[in-house]
Amino acid sequence: MTCPKCHQGTTVEINLRIATHVVTLRSCSMCESRWWRADDIDVEVGEVLELASAMRR
Repeated sequence: MTCPKCHQGTTVEINLRIATHVVTLRSCSMCESRWWRADDIDVEVGEVLELASAMRR
């Protein structure tokens, strides 16, 4: 997939499961932009960290 921000780089996609949530990180190889999705909704990295820390409680 071509980066939607710089339109030059290709994106790397990493999928993981945190408890019952499917979390996806997309990162551009050219401009180093990053996007997070959790359960098919755009989220900030802080929300992903909250999910992960809730699992440890």
